[in-house]
Amino acid sequence: MALDGVDPVIIFHIYNKKLISLFDFIPFGAEIAESIGFPIPIYLSEQVTGIFVTNETRTIDLDTEIIHDQRKDPLNPTKTKKVDIKQTGLNSLLTINLVASQHSAFMPILLAVLDLIMPKVATAEYAISYLRGSTVIFQAQLHHFSSVAEMNTDLLNIDITLSTAKKFGDVPLNEQADEITKTIPPVPKNTTTIPLG
Repeated sequence: MALDGVDPVIIFHIYNKKLISLFDFIPFGAEIAESIGFPIPIYLSEQVTGIFVTNETRTIDLDTEIIHDQRKDPLNPTKTKKVDIKQTGLNSLLTINLVASQHSAFMPILLAVLDLIMPKVATAEYAISYLRGSTVIFQAQLHHFSSVAEMNTDLLNIDITLSTAKKFGDVPLNEQADEITKTIPPVPKNTTTIPLG
């Protein structure tokens, strides 16, 4: 269903070094192509593609650890117990429920694109964006996909779950800094001497 006259759209971004190199002749073309990849948009409109959104569900997963400190407070000997709560973000998910006709010409395209990104999961050479009204997600990863064919009808129920979890989302800041530092090569020492006079 269109919101404010604009149909929802899901965009698959495929990153390919050969395709990106084709934009080298354009100023900043390669940089732009590297950031957005090769976009494949699919409009989620019953009238246009025969695929439309029925529901959206947002889920945020957190890990909560309760730490009990049994040490006594030297300033208050009667206080012997302290409770700290530590939370870590695990995932941020958006589940999109779709309904499509099995005769939709865009269903094979959607399934083909999903098959296309499977070999790219390990190398993260893809991303998915989704825009529908106030729901806007950029550079997400596929977390789950399923399709169920209804009996005695030509309808398919499709579930696509997108994850926007960050690479270092569950790593403490000091460990993030250590990981980034590992990628910076050391500065070579200059042992050349310059004679004076």
